Amino acid sequence: MVWDAWKKSFDTWEDRTAKLLEVALKSPVVLRPAAAALTAGLRAKAAADKVATYVVGHMGLPTKADQERALHAIYRLESRIIDLEEKLDAEREEKRTITVREAKPAEPREREALSAHDETQKTLVGLAHAPAETTEPRK
Repeated sequence: MVWDAWKKSFDTWEDRTAKLLEVALKSPVVLRPAAAALTAGLRAKAAADKVATYVVGHMGLPTKADQERALHAIYRLESRIIDLEEKLDAEREEKRTITVREAKPAEPREREALSAHDETQKTLVGLAHAPAETTEPRK
């Protein structure tokens, strides 16, 4: 009961206040001085920022612009480091893949074929270095 009465009175107040403020804020009598005050405040802030930058700069401390330049340079360096790390990782992976292929043991069939090939090579080499047989007629 109390809640309903309070809610009804609040809604009425809100409606009347909204209408009043809408009319007042559209009025040039309110807008011109508000705009002038806002403009003066922004100019004062700009002047204060300029003085603060001057004082900080002459004290030997980095200004906001100096900090932003340094931060930009740091971000560029960080980006280059990340790119180099990715490139290095890719080259390491490529090297690891090549090393694994070279170190891979031969499969059983490959070993048999290799040993047969080696035996054939040894035989051929042995024949090439063997003393030539003379062809004397047999008695």
